[in-house]
Amino acid sequence: MHPSFFLAAFLALAVSGCDQFLGQSQPNWALVNKPRIQSAISDTIKQRNPYPAELDNDYKSQLREYERTNQQISELKRGGMQRCMNLHTREPNKSERLAPPAPISMYGIPMGTDRPTAEVKACIEGVEKDQLILDLKAKAAVFNELQQRRREHDVQVQKIMDKTIDLAIESYARANGFNLIVTNESSIAYNQSQQVLDITSGIIKQIQNPPPAQ
Repeated sequence: MHPSFFLAAFLALAVSGCDQFLGQSQPNWALVNKPRIQSAISDTIKQRNPYPAELDNDYKSQLREYERTNQQISELKRGGMQRCMNLHTREPNKSERLAPPAPISMYGIPMGTDRPTAEVKACIEGVEKDQLILDLKAKAAVFNELQQRRREHDVQVQKIMDKTIDLAIESYARANGFNLIVTNESSIAYNQSQQVLDITSGIIKQIQNPPPAQ
């Protein structure tokens, strides 16, 4: 095997997990991959900014209860609507039995037949007003409010994460003498010196293991 292969492998191992630099002398600008930083520090930031106790205690059990509640609501509605439709059913005559099935209307009744009676309409309206269904909907609404508050917390944590990354990049740049930091979202059309320094790993380490307060 050619000796250059071993040299290339050695160099690859030397930069693995560290800031990567390609060039003859260290440049005064560097590249940083912000999505990679966010992925690496996400758990750390969430641990530092947990959900308040009232939004997190027994959350999984509340989620399971919410799913059961919605299932109960669906079953009750389905059963109620079926009872309402039974009020309108009648035995079809021979010609109706031989005819192809007609499209179904909004009331669940074949189109072209008699419109639902007042009794059927009242029954359908009564399903939505059933007290048990209303109670279950109120129970589900409490969990929906909890979910909304958790989403609001997530938005605030994301803002904290973005600010943490920006401040860490600025701090790292000042400490290491960089005049310019380019994110990976931007493209470089020309680089005369052909020097590239990726400081992503250094930023991740700085956020995960901040220096002690002065």
